[in-house]
Amino acid sequence: MRLANLRWATAAAVILSLAACSSSAAPTNAPTQVLIPAPPTLTATSIVPSETPLPILAPGDVINPVITPIAENLQPLVQQVIDDLASVLEIEAETIQIVRFESAFWMTANLGCDLENAPSSERGSGYQIILLANNSFYEYHTDGETQFLRCDEVNPTAAATLALGILLELDPVAAELVRLAQQRVARQLDLPLRRIRIVDVRAMRWTDNSLGCPQPDQTYAQVEVDGYRIVVSAGEQEYIFHADFDRLLPCDAENEQLPDN
Repeated sequence: MRLANLRWATAAAVILSLAACSSSAAPTNAPTQVLIPAPPTLTATSIVPSETPLPILAPGDVINPVITPIAENLQPLVQQVIDDLASVLEIEAETIQIVRFESAFWMTANLGCDLENAPSSERGSGYQIILLANNSFYEYHTDGETQFLRCDEVNPTAAATLALGILLELDPVAAELVRLAQQRVARQLDLPLRRIRIVDVRAMRWTDNSLGCPQPDQTYAQVEVDGYRIVVSAGEQEYIFHADFDRLLPCDAENEQLPDN
């Protein structure tokens, strides 16, 4: 009898042990990770005061620089660059902001700037600095720690790419809406998400609740609505979306109504 009880107790312990293992091994639902597309990679191209608008910037806005940490030994050189631009524009140095500070390798003797009569420097590593002043971009190239050049060649495409990158980095709502627009087009065309390219993103103030894309036989509240105009593309075809903070609406080019501002 004692042996039977011992066998029963042993069997019960094994069953309980297996049940516990089964319970602890049960998979749990991990939170879904939201993937936000990275901004386009910058190349060392020349930018001078650009007419490209920065849709999210306004007087009083604060920009958190997206930069590689500036080593202590490079800070005097960076300050010289800022002071140089302040002198050229005749503005206070404190109003100039760094929006890019990246390592670079210059393949030409003029630090990668296509300038006539530029002082010669050894080819090699240095830094690319993009500054924002008066709502325009300015690009400087430096060597290791001593010399810098302000590049003068106009490159509107690079300026537009930079403005778009800043918008997506500093505005998480815009970045999330862009991701949703990309996903919608990717599903519609049965394409990988990476095939859907970001063409343009602009902050907008819609004049009514239609978000600038009114539908026939519909009435809309005449209230101003903050939002975005988003354009993505797949191949040669572009897809336009109008959005506020809660809605993302596809909009044909012939139907959209953009505000005057």
